[in-house]
Amino acid sequence: KVLGFEGGYAGLAAGEGVDLGERLAAQGVAGAYAQGGTLLGTSRPQRPARDLADGVERAGLDALFVVGGDGTMRGANALCDELAARGSTCCVAVVPKTIDND
Repeated sequence: KVLGFEGGYAGLAAGEGVDLGERLAAQGVAGAYAQGGTLLGTSRPQRPARDLADGVERAGLDALFVVGGDGTMRGANALCDELAARGSTCCVAVVPKTIDND
């Protein structure tokens, strides 16, 4: 099962996961790349790494892919540190991409 989180890190911390298979089947992706932006929404507020790690554990994730810019990468790094401190086996992978198609 592949989950996405509404609003990015905010959704992960709040446990707002959605089934991406269902979402994409209903919504489709034709033309999504040309639109820019994001299908799941985004958030700028920083979340404490402990809140993100709690979300990872609550969702039972074994892998998390994050897509974004500098702030997203810093958040992923902090999350990795927190998960390692907890002895988690969840892997975090980052994909550099801005939401404005540049």
